[in-house]
Amino acid sequence: MNKIKALKIIIILYIISVSGFSQNKDKDVTIYKDVDPRISTKEFHFENKSPQLIFNLSRAWAIHSNGDSIRITRPDRIEFKELSVIDAKAEHKQGMLTIKEYKKHPVIITYDIILSFNGKLVSMQFKNIVAQKKNIPIEYISHFTHQKSQEYYKLIHEPTKVSMFATPTHAFSQNDVLRNDIEKIIRGKRATVGVALIVDGKDTLTVNNGFHYPTQSTYKFHLALAVLDYLNKNNLSLDHKIFIRKAELLPDTHSPLRDDYPDGNIELPVSEILKYTVSQSDNNGCDILFRFVGGTSAVDRYIRDLGFSDFAIAATEEEMHGPWEVQYTNWSTPLTAARVLEKFRTGNILPQHFHDFLWNAMVDTTTGPKKIKGLLPPGTIVAHKTGSSFRNAEGLNAAENDIAIIRLPDGRYYSLAVFVADSMEDEATNMRMIAEISRAVYDSLTK
Repeated sequence: MNKIKALKIIIILYIISVSGFSQNKDKDVTIYKDVDPRISTKEFHFENKSPQLIFNLSRAWAIHSNGDSIRITRPDRIEFKELSVIDAKAEHKQGMLTIKEYKKHPVIITYDIILSFNGKLVSMQFKNIVAQKKNIPIEYISHFTHQKSQEYYKLIHEPTKVSMFATPTHAFSQNDVLRNDIEKIIRGKRATVGVALIVDGKDTLTVNNGFHYPTQSTYKFHLALAVLDYLNKNNLSLDHKIFIRKAELLPDTHSPLRDDYPDGNIELPVSEILKYTVSQSDNNGCDILFRFVGGTSAVDRYIRDLGFSDFAIAATEEEMHGPWEVQYTNWSTPLTAARVLEKFRTGNILPQHFHDFLWNAMVDTTTGPKKIKGLLPPGTIVAHKTGSSFRNAEGLNAAENDIAIIRLPDGRYYSLAVFVADSMEDEATNMRMIAEISRAVYDSLTK
């Protein structure tokens, strides 16, 4: 019992979609802005009817942490004690809270719920205020209190980001089907799974975008962009050579480069080091290139200068092989990862020959054949970068990732990022989830 009491339980409640948040001085009040809640397609504002807000309370999670050990569960029971809504109708069923037929804004919703995690009860009170501007809710305020029991609970909102745009109604229906397919794939899995999809430059769908997902080796794509930009700005070619000392070819890390040149003390062109780093996910090559451009901070700054903020590049591969927590300092939301891919594909951020070089290196990627590529039709063009972590002593896998640009048979392209974080599932299950999500997206776009 003492061991149980020592666990810190974090309740993460997936209620609505959000792109960012700022904390109020009152620690019990969290204000969310730029929110796109999930909206029923059949009653979306294009038909001049009141939208329908759906809050999926069954997506609440409990994360039990003890040192390096993390165990993730979902509620086995959800009970509404009280529910009231002003100037609207509300109903709840199997953890789904639906607000509909509201005629004006803001909509004020209050409810008391009890969540049961493996028999342990958590009681919460919520007051939600949803405002609306231009027919899209933009502000969400949640004020909650918590009745402490024998356990210590810390309540945190980590909502998902659901992007919906002014496209024809049938597109929303298609997205709803795809979203349901993705949720079926990840349902019941002991992991946090984030997905972002962009088709032809438009944000069309995200799932669980509110987390900071450890990127692992997917950030080698970002590094490659920075390296090519560095070459361009310094009038250097891909043939520019870097001297590699033997001491830089660290043992006990994934490095085909070291295996091919075990004695080091050689000069290799940047092009070859990039191919090792991107196509074969070489860790030593990665850190050699970090040093070449000025370190992780230089790469982080370059990506920010492209206009992105929901990410961080802070640690080298060597540093990530140190304390377990270090890998979490490199993170991204799925949507930002997909947007960086789209920026590369469409943004003309590199000269064409540099762009083509990186594209081919990603198409030639040899790692992760069972991830995004795993269930796609043979011959599908996939330019991707994978990432994965080790497991800790308790069996937790911090990351199993893949980010990709895929070409459809009709010539369209889409960018897809799938992150599996803090998973207690085995490697085959994690990779199968990524592959099934990828296939669901492909099928949705080729119907």
